[in-house]
Amino acid sequence: MDISYSDPLEPLNRLVFAVNEMLDTIVFRPAAVVYGKVMPAPAKRGVRNVIRHLSLPFTFINDVAQGEWERSGDTAQRFILNTMIGFVGLVDVAEDHGLPHRSTDFGSTLASWGVGEGPYLVLPLAGPSNIRDGAGLVVQSVADPVDIAFRRADLDLMPLIRAGVTTVDFRYRNLDTLDDFKANALDYYAFIRTLYRQRRAFEVDGGQEMYLRGKQDNEDGEYAYPPPRPDFSRAKPSAETRPAK
Repeated sequence: MDISYSDPLEPLNRLVFAVNEMLDTIVFRPAAVVYGKVMPAPAKRGVRNVIRHLSLPFTFINDVAQGEWERSGDTAQRFILNTMIGFVGLVDVAEDHGLPHRSTDFGSTLASWGVGEGPYLVLPLAGPSNIRDGAGLVVQSVADPVDIAFRRADLDLMPLIRAGVTTVDFRYRNLDTLDDFKANALDYYAFIRTLYRQRRAFEVDGGQEMYLRGKQDNEDGEYAYPPPRPDFSRAKPSAETRPAK
């Protein structure tokens, strides 16, 4: 059986997917629209930079766990540089010094250790995943150094705020893309399932994060690119597979 369409938990997954879509419709998409209208472009760019910066300590841990010594060194240099002269990540000065942003997670680490992805799984709020990557999210929730530092400083709400800001920023950058997917996919659930698997295969193999095509801020020119569209979409296929900056 083609693993791309193997979904033994499909009835449950479709139920969770529908609930997530309802929450997106009434909470996350409206919040993203307001965020896009209220926040000036330089502020949105700064938010994005900080989100990426805060992900670097856990990325470093996973780089080391995967035996990616050169990449772990680049990650450490990027974190130190942006912390010291980039106003704690608000400005991405490391990019100009030849240290582009890369990301990995514990799901990718498990994959590097030979752990299979397991059945496709839709998680409440978190969305498309699988058993392996879901386990990775659980580990991240308790082992992310930044969140641990927040909790030790009695800033228990900061991990939730961080997750919320990350979600709204991602949703804003993909407003048009997701609207297009919903309008053109014959089966939106199946479309997202295939898109997720293609994206995760790219991330696990390439060690780089990849997003849907994002909105562009005029002065930073940032785009992100999706993998090819599944064949059952009404939209024309795309062959773009470039990772995010």
